[in-house]
Amino acid sequence: MKNPLKTILLIIGIGLIGYGIYLIVTPDVQADILGVEITANDNKVSSESILLIALGLLAIAVPRFIK
Repeated sequence: MKNPLKTILLIIGIGLIGYGIYLIVTPDVQADILGVEITANDNKVSSESILLIALGLLAIAVPRFIK
């Protein structure tokens, strides 16, 4: 049986990468005025999303070195 730590870190890593990408893709502001939906996005990648993606990649890479 596999080491459960490897499986847990893999799931956490995939979750962190997914959430980091979600933060990049979603609009920052949404407004609904008279039935018209308006969204605004500054098209910037925040440092939080980069940090989450990097931590996700690290969580996926670390189990490769655990024996």
